[in-house]
Amino acid sequence: MIPLKRGSPSHYDQWIQGAEIQLSSRINQSEMAEFGRDPLISIILPVYEVRGEFLRATLASILSQTYINWQLCIAFGDPNGAENLAYVNDLASSDPRIDVIILESNHGISANSNHALALAKGEFIALVDHDDEIPPYALGHIASVICSSPEVDFIYSDKDCLSEDGGTRLSPLFKPEWSPEILYSVNYLTHLCAIRKSLVVELGGFCPETDGAQGWDLFLRVAERARLIRHIPSIDYHWRVHSGSSSVSLDSKPYAPQAQERSLNDHLQRCQLKAVAIPHPQCGFHIQWESDPLAPIQLHTLLIANGSDQPEEIEEIDGIGFFADHGLLDGQGMVHSSSHVVSERSWNSSTYSSLNDKILPLLARGDGMGGAGSKEREVLLIVSSSIVDLNPFVINEIVAWPANHKSIGFCGGLVIGEEHSFLDAGLVLDDRCAPISLYGGLNIAEPSLFPSPLWYRNWRAVTPSFVAVKAAAFAGSGGFQSSDSMLQSFVSLCCEIARSGYRGMTNPHAKVISKRTDALEALLRFESDASISGDPFFNAQLSVGWPSGIGFAD
Repeated sequence: MIPLKRGSPSHYDQWIQGAEIQLSSRINQSEMAEFGRDPLISIILPVYEVRGEFLRATLASILSQTYINWQLCIAFGDPNGAENLAYVNDLASSDPRIDVIILESNHGISANSNHALALAKGEFIALVDHDDEIPPYALGHIASVICSSPEVDFIYSDKDCLSEDGGTRLSPLFKPEWSPEILYSVNYLTHLCAIRKSLVVELGGFCPETDGAQGWDLFLRVAERARLIRHIPSIDYHWRVHSGSSSVSLDSKPYAPQAQERSLNDHLQRCQLKAVAIPHPQCGFHIQWESDPLAPIQLHTLLIANGSDQPEEIEEIDGIGFFADHGLLDGQGMVHSSSHVVSERSWNSSTYSSLNDKILPLLARGDGMGGAGSKEREVLLIVSSSIVDLNPFVINEIVAWPANHKSIGFCGGLVIGEEHSFLDAGLVLDDRCAPISLYGGLNIAEPSLFPSPLWYRNWRAVTPSFVAVKAAAFAGSGGFQSSDSMLQSFVSLCCEIARSGYRGMTNPHAKVISKRTDALEALLRFESDASISGDPFFNAQLSVGWPSGIGFAD
C-alpha cells in the first residue's frame, strides 16, 4: 500500500505514474471490435462566460479521445464571447462530429444544456463542463461499459481536480459502487457521468428550476428509473479549480444550496418517502423522517454486555427501558415491545442459536401495539453497553431508516471514542468476509482519501455497537449467523441481509460516544492478508491497513 500523507501530493503522483497508467492502457478503439458495435456518445457542453484558455483545453481533451465515435453538442450562450465563438466555429467547420447551436442570450445552465441535448444523436450522453478536462481514455471506458452491459442506463467514474494552470492534479475522489444513500448528503457522482439519452429525454431533460444543482437533480431522477447503474473505477474527469468555479466555493453559485434542497425534497416526494431534507453544515443534509402516531415503530432491543459474563446482573442498560417508562420513546413515535441482553465475552458457537430462539418468534408474530402496518415498521435495535450517551433522539435517528425505507435492511450509527476518533463508521469486508475498520482511529475532523464518514453511506456491514435492523430483514435472513465471535456473527447477518436485496448504511446524525472495548480495539488493529478489491462500497484503487489508514493500492 502507498500511504496517504496529508498535504503531500507526491503519493498521488506515484499512483498516477504507476497504477493509473496501467489502467488507462486497457481500453482503446480496437477493443470495441470484440463487441461488434461502437456506440455513439454525445457530449453535452453548454458554454457561457469561460476563459478562452480553459475552453480550448476542454475541447482539446475531447479531440484527443482514443475512442472516436463521439459527437460534441455545444450550446453557445455567451453573446459577449466573440473570440470563443470564432474558435468553436472553426473547430466545427473542420470536424463533422461537432455540432453548435448559438443562443441569442444565456438561458441558464439547464436550458442551455437542453438546447445541447436537442442536438444529440447518440445512444448515450456524457456531461462535460466548459472549463474541465477528460483524459484520452475516458470515452473508451464508457463505450466499453455500454457494450458489455446492455441494460446499463447510468455510468459514472472517479474524478480529481486540476490546478488553474492545468499543471497539477490533486484531491482525487475514489468513489464506491452505486451508493444511493450518499446522494442524501452530497452529489458524489458529479463527473464523469454518461446517461442513456432516451431516458433523459423521457424525463424531460434538465430542470431549469434546479440550476446550480441541475446535475444532482437529473441523477436522482435517472436513478429512480435506471435498470442498471455502473461505476468505472478510474479517474476519468479533471475538475478545474479556479476562482469562478464551484470546485472552490459555492459563493460562485449562491443559488445552488436552495436548488440542492429542492432537488432532494422533490426526490423524497416522488419516492413517497415521508421525510424532509434539511441543510446541515457538516453532513450536507439531514433527512428527518415524519412520525406516524397511527403506526408507531415497534422497537425490540438487544443489549450487548461488554466486560461482564453475567448479563442478568446488568441493570437494563442503557436507559432504553427508562425512556419507554417515561414516555420519551412515544414522543419519537416508538413503542418498546421487548428487550434482551447477551454477554459478548461469553459468546460462543451456540449462543447465536439460543438468542435467535428468543428474538425470532417475537419478530415473526408482529403483534405489537402499533395497529395496521406495525409489522412493516418493526425494528431490532442492538446497543453495546459501552455506549455512554444514548438518548431518544439518537435512537430515533438510527431506527427511522429501516422502519420507514423499504430498501434499508440495517442502519448503523457513527460510534465515536471518548478521544473524538472513529471507532465504527462502517466496515469493509475482505474476500473472506472478515471485517476491516475503514475509518477506525481517524479523528472526526480529519479529511479522508475516501468519501467522508460524515455523509450518509452504504456498507455491506457495520459492527453491532449501535445498529438498527429491519425486523423482516433479520427474520428473513435467519437471525444471527453461526460463529464463535459475535462480531463475525453479526457481519455474516449483514451479508445475508444484503443478499436478500436490502441495503445497509450508516447515518452520520446518529452519533454516539463509546468507551473502547476489547472487540473494537481488536477490530481497529486487524489487518487482512486477503484482497478487499471485491467490496463494492470501497474502491479497487485503494487499500487500508493499520496504522497507516487509507492509502493507494500497490
